Amino acid sequence: MSVDEGNNRPSQPVGDMVVLFNAVAAGIGGLYVSTRSIAVTGLAVGLVIVLCLVVPRFRR
Repeated sequence: MSVDEGNNRPSQPVGDMVVLFNAVAAGIGGLYVSTRSIAVTGLAVGLVIVLCLVVPRFRR
């Protein structure tokens, strides 16, 4: 986690990550409840994992 030079706060606040995680967890759970399909839910989980690996690299 990088720290700004003039500021001691992290460049990406932890609170944002908690909100994002909660939204993803609720979304995946809601997807399963609405579709009752393990295949669709698994595909969505795979997409979330790919996005978690790709997005931070482009934000730098």
